[in-house]
Amino acid sequence: MAISDYLAGGGDNLTFFKTIKPRGTGVLLRTAIADYMREQTQQGKSIEASVDGRVK
Repeated sequence: MAISDYLAGGGDNLTFFKTIKPRGTGVLLRTAIADYMREQTQQGKSIEASVDGRVK
């Protein structure tokens, strides 16, 4: 699981993450997402988004 430092530190009231010892990777979450998208498109796969109705 990848999560931002902000959320892992209890930001936005996600205090349950504070009990887990973080393991830093040195990779920014945005870089991991961009790398994944780049790999997928290089393989000819498309990146698709869908509305799941969580935001009203």
